[in-house]
Amino acid sequence: MTRPLILCIGGEKSNIGKTTLGAAFIRSLAAPSPPDSTLVLLKPPKRLGAIKYTKTAFYASITDAPHLITQPDKDTAEYHAAGAERVLWIQAPPEELQDLLPQAVDMLSDLDIILVEGNSPIEFLRPDGVICIVRFGAASGKPSARKALQLADLIVSITAEQPLDASPADISVPLSNLSSGAATDGMHRLIQRMDDILIKKKLAALLTERAENGRITCTAARAVAEEIGIAYALVGAAADELKIKVKQCELGCF
Repeated sequence: MTRPLILCIGGEKSNIGKTTLGAAFIRSLAAPSPPDSTLVLLKPPKRLGAIKYTKTAFYASITDAPHLITQPDKDTAEYHAAGAERVLWIQAPPEELQDLLPQAVDMLSDLDIILVEGNSPIEFLRPDGVICIVRFGAASGKPSARKALQLADLIVSITAEQPLDASPADISVPLSNLSSGAATDGMHRLIQRMDDILIKKKLAALLTERAENGRITCTAARAVAEEIGIAYALVGAAADELKIKVKQCELGCF
């Protein structure tokens, strides 16, 4: 069975909008893909799951009971309403999270994408992609927040309406884009950026894995492109960047 794609959402402080952004992400991926979409790894339709982590002082548990997950006042209910097929709620001290996370991921292993909310899971999961939310001018005092920022592939600023010109974020998304029930330009841009990041990371991993002594055959390079679903030229450019030489070129693709 293929391992699900794992995406983590962290934030530089509490109540910064992790659940709001995560639910909007799920909602956008659950919606039909536009005809002109260029998404590859995140192209709908996908079977989606979500994991919410809450820090506790003593007890540890994984909850999947529908009557608890769908309670209106719970963040887990937002993920369920957004289109997540299954939602889990992990409650645990940080020191027990390393044992619980693999169990939770295994419970959702038949899905295509798992979105995990919380800073601490980022350190233990080795996710495929990490999004960290910031607010311009806010101090990231928590150690877990600083770690999330260090590991982030994409830093997102949630703004009141207009993007902040001086924001340190890679991309800004107006709050109105997240609360809307429909897909929005802001979310489309965010998901496209994450898709591009995931493609680049997967491409680099496959080329590095399949190259021998800094060289890869044309057949193997074309197989990588077809496996991911991208143009041969993108594989050639990535190979050049990684200083991997394509040998035995058969079709002049690289």
